Amino acid sequence: MLFRSEHLPDLILMDWHMPGLDGLSATRQIKASPNTQLIPIVSLTAFAMEPDIAACLAAGAADHIAKPVDFDALPGIISRNLKSRREP
Repeated sequence: MLFRSEHLPDLILMDWHMPGLDGLSATRQIKASPNTQLIPIVSLTAFAMEPDIAACLAAGAADHIAKPVDFDALPGIISRNLKSRREP
């Protein structure tokens, strides 16, 4: 179990490179679970070429943020993805 059902996040910021389990594999696992599949995932990676972004989206990410993170743009990206979760 990835998350306890009473502690589900509203949104996940997922780094691509992590020890043990990479962000793409973690995203696939989260999206495969009925309990967590609707949580929007925003991928964070320094790899910002079109094939890299496509790989993030194909794994189930709702959006992509290139590193270094533009902290002025971050609130809008988060807001947009939280809004998309609430819409039918």
